[in-house]
Amino acid sequence: METGDASGTSAAVPLIRQLSRREYEVLDQIQMGLTNRQIAERLFVSCNTVNKHVQQVLRKLAVSNRVQAAVYLRGGDVLRAAPGNGRPTPTSPG
Repeated sequence: METGDASGTSAAVPLIRQLSRREYEVLDQIQMGLTNRQIAERLFVSCNTVNKHVQQVLRKLAVSNRVQAAVYLRGGDVLRAAPGNGRPTPTSPG
């Protein structure tokens, strides 16, 4: 479990920086509780495009679902699969 560096920056920061601008916009909409259809309407893209962005966000943040991604963005505790065993393990960025 990573605890962050001396400056108080959480371990989530490097993963968040891996997201493209558009992926971050999609994640921001996810954390507001919007559906893919609502996100697509707001960002003027297709639902299929939003779905692809969501899948990339989940992959890049190493989380399993939208709720975990939203919690991760907010800097809270999330459950992520531990490397190698696939079982959920609590982690706390920061």
